[in-house]
Amino acid sequence: MRISKDGKPFGFQKGHTISKGKNNPMYNVHRFGKNSPHWKSGIKINKGYVYIYKSNHPLAHKDKYIRRCILVMEKHLGRFLTPEEVVHHRGIKYPIHSIKNRQDDNIENLQLFDSNSAHRKFHCNTQKRNKLKQFIS
Repeated sequence: MRISKDGKPFGFQKGHTISKGKNNPMYNVHRFGKNSPHWKSGIKINKGYVYIYKSNHPLAHKDKYIRRCILVMEKHLGRFLTPEEVVHHRGIKYPIHSIKNRQDDNIENLQLFDSNSAHRKFHCNTQKRNKLKQFIS
């Protein structure tokens, strides 16, 4: 901010004050969710996964967002998922590690595992290995 010779910022009008700290009308006003000026309709994409804003969902992250594939699987089953259950994208239409596959939340493309251990075993059994038994990416 540029300051004039009299110590006031440029654009400062005589008789007006600058609200800083506790004098600011927006001081200590917390605006989350729909009240936030940065609200983008409750949808965000991170690493290819679509996240939906659900403030009261039991599996929502700290920022109140949850992956859309979890919501689709819960609607299909008619119940909430447990924290141990993992939703896997099968990769029927698109390659398994592609962003399009991560955003394809059709129930035909989703598979539910009872635990992360079962999910990891599935990936270990389906990944290709070389002669030294090392995973090939």
